[in-house]
Amino acid sequence: MRIQGMLVLAGVLALAGCDKGADGASPAGSAAPASGGAKTSLTQLQLDDAFKLTDPDHYDKSLAAVTGKVGAPQKSDAESATWYGTTKDGGCYRLLLTKSKGNEIGTTAASNCK
Repeated sequence: MRIQGMLVLAGVLALAGCDKGADGASPAGSAAPASGGAKTSLTQLQLDDAFKLTDPDHYDKSLAAVTGKVGAPQKSDAESATWYGTTKDGGCYRLLLTKSKGNEIGTTAASNCK
């Protein structure tokens, strides 16, 4: 009985460490600021498609639309949200939403994606 209880506890601990979304997939990003660059599996094409959903005059609406399309931002604060992706040639690509300065998309330093 004691061994069975330890096996159950081990299973619970293993599941607690597993960070999966509601559909069982790993989340696309983290709302926490990225330190030393954001690890990403997003692509330039995914970010371009998400950027089409943005409206520079409506930050909250844009944030919800992009998050719904590609997941939570890899970096965010009270004024902005950022997603990083990889270009076809292996470069780094960024989608940036800001409350006061509009939205941007384009290449950025490779160190942001490592």
